[in-house]
Amino acid sequence: MADGFDPVIVRDERAEMTSLLMIVGFACFWAWFLAAFMGGIFHPGSTDLFSELFVRLCALAAMALTQLATHLKLAVRLSDYAKTKRLFALIVALAVPILAVTIWGLYTDIAPLFVASIAWIMLGVSMSLLLLSWGSIWATLDREESYNRTTAKRLAWSILLVACLCVFIKLAPLQLDMPLAFGAYLVSALLQMVCSQRMAQPESDEGESDSGQKLQLFSRTRYTPLCMGAFFGFTLAFMFSAFGTETASYAIVASVFLGGAISAFVIIVLRRVPRITTVERILFPIFALCFIAAPFLEAHLRLYPLAAIAAGLSFYFLSHWNTLLMMAYKHELLPIFHFSQGTIAPFEGLALGWGLQTVFVGLGLDPESTVLPSCLAMAFLTTLIPAIVSYKSNVAVEVLSMAEDGTLSILEQGEKSEGAKGAWKKKCLAICERFDLSPRETEVFLLLAKGRNAEHIHNELYISVYTAKTHGYRIYRKLNIHSQQELIDMVEGNYCPE
Repeated sequence: MADGFDPVIVRDERAEMTSLLMIVGFACFWAWFLAAFMGGIFHPGSTDLFSELFVRLCALAAMALTQLATHLKLAVRLSDYAKTKRLFALIVALAVPILAVTIWGLYTDIAPLFVASIAWIMLGVSMSLLLLSWGSIWATLDREESYNRTTAKRLAWSILLVACLCVFIKLAPLQLDMPLAFGAYLVSALLQMVCSQRMAQPESDEGESDSGQKLQLFSRTRYTPLCMGAFFGFTLAFMFSAFGTETASYAIVASVFLGGAISAFVIIVLRRVPRITTVERILFPIFALCFIAAPFLEAHLRLYPLAAIAAGLSFYFLSHWNTLLMMAYKHELLPIFHFSQGTIAPFEGLALGWGLQTVFVGLGLDPESTVLPSCLAMAFLTTLIPAIVSYKSNVAVEVLSMAEDGTLSILEQGEKSEGAKGAWKKKCLAICERFDLSPRETEVFLLLAKGRNAEHIHNELYISVYTAKTHGYRIYRKLNIHSQQELIDMVEGNYCPE
């Protein structure tokens, strides 16, 4: 029929290929991040430890400030800008100066620290923009699959790939490590653009202000990721200072691999994604023990508890990112606004932790003399945070839990408040619940059950016709039907959920 509902079957194949590109591109981003910050490949010309730490602190601070500026002012504008090739050009252009400064320092050894700091600040802005763009892609691709473990598995595989890429870069000949690292960043930016163009971006029917209600920016929910980021920043900087770039970089790569492996193992064995609060309950005591033990071990053994902390933090931030994704799925949030808000605290913490060690080095304090007070302070924080921030006070988790426990979607809440409690609507919602349809799929299902076509759904829900057909195909697949008439027959028949 010309006016019927004809779902797009090829969408699923495109989505599978896009998900593969997304995993590779996201892994390339974090491989670049670790290579730039821990590999010692890029340096400010002057090779003294304070300069090495200071320029990286500039980049981390720039990342945190960019996240904050995006959250406050630029989210909507950047959401539109992310769909264009201009963002790719901007990301690459901002990252180029670090190459120039590094090459300058290699051949002249007189690159001024001020110039190097500017280059690293530009790099921080570039990485922040790319990370937010990847968050938007992650939040869009699997939106209709938000009730399974697909996204968490892909995150774990991506992090495992990060470790492999880092090892490949580190083992490359000396002349090739810098081109390979920068090449990984270019590949990440390029795949971000490709994925954005391959995907049918759903139009957000909730405004920026509504998205802001889903995750309180200035609230107690920020304390935990802020402190976790501080633990990570201090651990990375201390390993960088105490053990040198070579040893520290391999230890961090092993820790990241272990964090990804733990995440994949938990998902496969438990067949579910652990809640972020459960992860916190397990990790905080482990961190406290490792921080307490580290100062009392021999210098060459101190690397092991610090590496264990880094592995646990990798696992935590995987869970944190997955929580942000689940919230974006279930509440139809504006992705870039949501991810800028959700990643401000971790990057603030990274900058604070890294900055603490930078100050110690700037004051001329040897890592051996600062390890005891620093580690004991971190151990104290791991016991203080649960006392200040009750696990159940995490608003983000509460919102997520409500959706998982069957809270009605926005559309359903509106209809319920209007008194639409007929048997037809109840049967529709029962079918949606039985077959685990997402909130957006439920909205589309209700319109399909009324006999509406893709054009009507496009006008009613403010989504593209292509996106409406994509939702329809996914609904048909979950219900194991092949036409809209079968869907209507299911609603009007004697169907009763088990």
